[in-house]
Amino acid sequence: MRTRHEGAGIATKDILQTPSGRKWCAARELYRTSRWQRTAVHIETKKATHKRIARTTPVHIVSAYAESGLGNNRTIRRERFLAMLFEDCEALGDQPVLICIDANTEVSSSENLTAALADKWIDVAETFASGGEGPGLTYNKSGDGTWQGEEGK
Repeated sequence: MRTRHEGAGIATKDILQTPSGRKWCAARELYRTSRWQRTAVHIETKKATHKRIARTTPVHIVSAYAESGLGNNRTIRRERFLAMLFEDCEALGDQPVLICIDANTEVSSSENLTAALADKWIDVAETFASGGEGPGLTYNKSGDGTWQGEEGK
């Protein structure tokens, strides 16, 4: 498991490398936040063209943890983080990407999440939630110790 303080991590057998080069400016900035990790898992898609060369498709997996809390400054930083996140994922081109994120906001409260879901991204949790209601809130919304969505927390 590779992680730093704040907690975005991906369990992997191989060493993860930080993307570099001009193309990956968003990735470098995201990595510096310690709230983001990205790797790719190669899935065999067709029969091998040679004994040792299998045809594979990379499936990119992103783990992200946006800043929590209320207040204008935190909201601005969270929105910048989400903008960089989607910029980085768009730079991967026409390849499958799974984003596992604690956005610490509701979709309706985020310009970036709303725009992404209106475009080509799909909220899998919302899609597969039982009863069509989506996942519940899992944070202390009021600050009074009452947790939303997590009984007994």
